[in-house]
Amino acid sequence: MNKQDKEWMLNFRGRTGSVTHDEYKMICEIHSRVFKHELVYVSKCPSCGYVQEYLNQINKVYLKTIK
Repeated sequence: MNKQDKEWMLNFRGRTGSVTHDEYKMICEIHSRVFKHELVYVSKCPSCGYVQEYLNQINKVYLKTIK
């Protein structure tokens, strides 16, 4: 996770409310960088849970980098 990703996550984690379209795109982009895979814009459908799963996975990495 690069410095810009960490800064973005710090700011993102400090806010409340629904994920905006720009935040959704950034989550997908960070996930592809952190987990070294092709950029995939997953479904935004809340019941599918893909964006939340991406966030959970990114959060695990983020929390390890700030310790």
